[in-house]
Amino acid sequence: MTRIGITQRVSSRFHGQPHDCLDQAWTDLLLHMGYVPLPLPNLAGSEEAVAAYLSGLELDGLILSGGNDIAGQGDAVGSEASERRDAFERAAIGWARRAALPVLGVCRGMQFLNVVLGGSLVRVEGHAGTRHQVRRVAGIADGTASCFSDLPERFEVNSFHNFAVSPDGLAQGLVAVVTDEAGQVEAFAHAGERIAAIMWHPERSVPFNLMDMMLMDRLLRGDHDGASSSRE
Repeated sequence: MTRIGITQRVSSRFHGQPHDCLDQAWTDLLLHMGYVPLPLPNLAGSEEAVAAYLSGLELDGLILSGGNDIAGQGDAVGSEASERRDAFERAAIGWARRAALPVLGVCRGMQFLNVVLGGSLVRVEGHAGTRHQVRRVAGIADGTASCFSDLPERFEVNSFHNFAVSPDGLAQGLVAVVTDEAGQVEAFAHAGERIAAIMWHPERSVPFNLMDMMLMDRLLRGDHDGASSSRE
């Protein structure tokens, strides 16, 4: 079975002690899709130590989950930032790229991927705890961007973020594949690597959305023939 490592948010709401936390819906979603979910602890240590740990897990892909603002954002609001998580995820991204593994960023994960790859973020209002319309960019190219090719021209997504990626803040090598009505990037793909990201949360859809699962399968499994058999 396909083994997917998924990062976790950091919360100090339990007796003031930092805990690694993962929404149980992520486990439900990945198991439903036929994956083996492996929650990853936010390890402290060198990039070499992180790489050695991750290599031992024999992962087939990496998901960067939501939660936590990115440390260093001057006007960060909402969830607490974690330099330890940032350092771990930065090392994990580097390891996954060297191993040519697929990487999916979700919400905060999308923002962090863009920052790590050299892009920037902008503060937005009215995008937390709501739903809104987005549109697929016309003329999606081959490669990783083709994972998004069968999405509807326009569709609705959930939204839980205070920072966004503007078109001029997109890192070099990334291609916008979904935008909101104001033109902010809601999903991107890497032009040459198996890296993609979405700003909405597939794990928070009830029931789970077939479109989201198809998109995830195409990236994580390389399945371009539609939904996996575990959902038939």
